[in-house]
Amino acid sequence: MHPGSDGVKLTVLFTDVVSSEEDMMEREPKGGRGDRLIVKAHHVGESPRTGVVLDVLGEPDHVHYRVRWDEDGHESIFTPSNDVTFKPATDRP
Repeated sequence: MHPGSDGVKLTVLFTDVVSSEEDMMEREPKGGRGDRLIVKAHHVGESPRTGVVLDVLGEPDHVHYRVRWDEDGHESIFTPSNDVTFKPATDRP
């Protein structure tokens, strides 16, 4: 046991196995023009970053986005990872 542990034993099972590159691509976060994105905070006390997708860029196997960030209105090119959630736009053109 580790110091400070309360004697509880945890068993972790990995049941969601990615079997191919195609499966991985399906699991990557995907957004479209006008969608909102939320980037999870990485440190205690930080707020999540939020923004709006202005353009979808790149190839299907390497998608990235031009985003306008809510915090200060600046725009940047953003490549998502597994810490991003996309919320569909309510009014897509």
